[in-house]
Amino acid sequence: MALTVDILRQLVSDTAETPILQDEAYEVQILLGETNAYRAAAVLCRQLSAQFASKVDVKAGPVSVSNSDKAKAYADLATKYDALALRGLGEDPENLVESEGFMGVILTGVSISEMASVKEDTDRVTSVFEKGLDKNWDSTEE
Repeated sequence: MALTVDILRQLVSDTAETPILQDEAYEVQILLGETNAYRAAAVLCRQLSAQFASKVDVKAGPVSVSNSDKAKAYADLATKYDALALRGLGEDPENLVESEGFMGVILTGVSISEMASVKEDTDRVTSVFEKGLDKNWDSTEE
């Protein structure tokens, strides 16, 4: 499948309602014949890094905009994408999630049914942590 503007936007995290780069910047990478999604995204990340590096950091009271941090973040992302492209990944833009495990969300935690089965397991070592363990017993407050 061919590389698309939407795929590149996702990789570069330029998915806000008001995009940082216009569609033309993404289309240039496609028109230049780039077939590797990670290589194309690395070039776009370098463009974004240069764009933010040319801007000054702004602070007005408690509100601040750190363009230098954004520039560094995009430069680091470009380096990461270059490494993925060198490993031969990103040739099939439609299968980035399945083949490389990138852009996928990993949810961790304990389910309610798992907590119930742990409570019922009599062979399991009991926890040394209990509710109220960190209570300050010397305190007069309850």
